[in-house]
Amino acid sequence: MPIRSNASWPSCRAVSRALAAILLPLLYACASAPAAPPKVVEPEGLPWEVPASAIGTQQLFRLSYSGPRGEGSFRLALKLQTADRYQASAVDPLGRALWSLDVTADRGLFLDHRARAACQLDGALSLVGAPLDRIELADLPKLLLGRVPVHLREGSEQPVAPADGEIDIPGSAGEVWKVGLGRGKPVRWILFRAGQRAAGWTVEKGESVLSDRKGGRLRWRSSVAEPLGGPLAPLKAPADYAPGGCAALALGEDHR
Repeated sequence: MPIRSNASWPSCRAVSRALAAILLPLLYACASAPAAPPKVVEPEGLPWEVPASAIGTQQLFRLSYSGPRGEGSFRLALKLQTADRYQASAVDPLGRALWSLDVTADRGLFLDHRARAACQLDGALSLVGAPLDRIELADLPKLLLGRVPVHLREGSEQPVAPADGEIDIPGSAGEVWKVGLGRGKPVRWILFRAGQRAAGWTVEKGESVLSDRKGGRLRWRSSVAEPLGGPLAPLKAPADYAPGGCAALALGEDHR
């Protein structure tokens, strides 16, 4: 028996016309909408400057060390009021205070809580056993925050920093920092002293890694960041702390 068409059903041609009437304006709207511009990551200043977003914050870092002096770990709190006004303090894994540092420009007070000693610092901090054995006081936040911890030599021409590529930055006498940049930010650097590799820094799986040719490696990452909340109150040496005799950062010793 032949199947009769139901006159109340719309024909295939009518359905196609109806769908076209609905879909074509939508397809036209999608095709005519402008593409979203690619997201641009701002470098927040020059590669050798403290990032603008870090000013007025306090951050907690977890660090670990391995090398000739053994192994160890500690936590470091950085309170950054301005690019050259900050405080840093370290505790061991059990929460015992190791040291505190209070810096304004190129002057600082270092408190060694284990030795119960207080030292006035002028210009630089010695890092005993660290891959970077000496650092200008004003440059320590740069190192922790993934910038190049270098002061441009007085009178030297400021390097032109490309968004991507490599630049050489002159440091102290006999020092050259070879820096790799990505989107205007440092992604690695190597410090040469008198033509010899002294230290290098890179990022591995979200961790900063500082190393030297003797096998020392210092790793760290930021775990907490929040607003500072107000000006820093100057640190004061306790009355029973002896002046001088600070052991500085003896990485790998008594930090387990």
